[in-house]
Amino acid sequence: MMKNRLIILAVVLLAITTTAQAQAPENEEEAKKMMDSIMNKMPPSMRKMMEQAMQDEEKRKSEKKQAKKNQLTKNKAAQKQNENEFYWRNKIASDLQGKFENWSYGQVEIRTSYQDLDNKKNEIKIGSVSANGQVRINLPKINTLTVKPMSAAQHGSERLVGNPYLELDYSNKNTSYFSTRHNMNVYSGEENIGFIDIGNSIKPVVNLNSPCCLHKAGNGYTAYWVHTGQINSISGVNITKDRAGNEGEIVCDLNFKPGWNLIMERVDGTKEKSSESWKNQYYTATTTLPADAKYYFHLNQ
Repeated sequence: MMKNRLIILAVVLLAITTTAQAQAPENEEEAKKMMDSIMNKMPPSMRKMMEQAMQDEEKRKSEKKQAKKNQLTKNKAAQKQNENEFYWRNKIASDLQGKFENWSYGQVEIRTSYQDLDNKKNEIKIGSVSANGQVRINLPKINTLTVKPMSAAQHGSERLVGNPYLELDYSNKNTSYFSTRHNMNVYSGEENIGFIDIGNSIKPVVNLNSPCCLHKAGNGYTAYWVHTGQINSISGVNITKDRAGNEGEIVCDLNFKPGWNLIMERVDGTKEKSSESWKNQYYTATTTLPADAKYYFHLNQ
């Protein structure tokens, strides 16, 4: 009896080893022939026990495979949940008509500011959010004679100035200029309760406005209002290549009209050897809000 059990155990181990080694189709066929030969030489009772052992082994392998698949699904779900929590923490988005649902902060003002030629801060109201959450942008007229020229007013947060990958040509650096990027603040009375960004998707809005995530992939754009005193253009094209050999394109094609303009910073694609990073970046200008744009309110904490 003991001898039979040892034989069965040996055959089972042989079956497991043979199956594990049968990776290619030709090996699998060879392994099957070997097992059929072994099974045919067994007494019926032993063959039955062997068949049961092989079924149990197949079941074990199937359950292990399914458990791994289930764990991968759970991991992806957890990753997505963590990602959503990161992007939406303390943030809400309007609809395409510029209305925040379930707005609970009452009537508020949207303000920006600029420094004049005497380096004095000038704060101006550029819009509001009504008590029911409707955003209204009312861009005021600006006395351009008091505003610094573009050469002195552009700052690094716009990612045009100081960008090592982008050489720019200006048609008129002496025209007056200021930007609302990182500077559309929301006030309840005189309390700054948060700020607003513009874009068409939460990922580019957060990534392109956060130092931690400037190169993270996520197709779409962020946008911000700028004011220029005269017709002006900024242009430049550069092909980038990082250490991993990934190539991308940065294109600046800004054509400003006098007054208020909306700069759109758009990214798309992913680098082949780095799926975490966007591939291409484009700067364009318009004077109207795109149809797919939303407002994103970030609550100060």
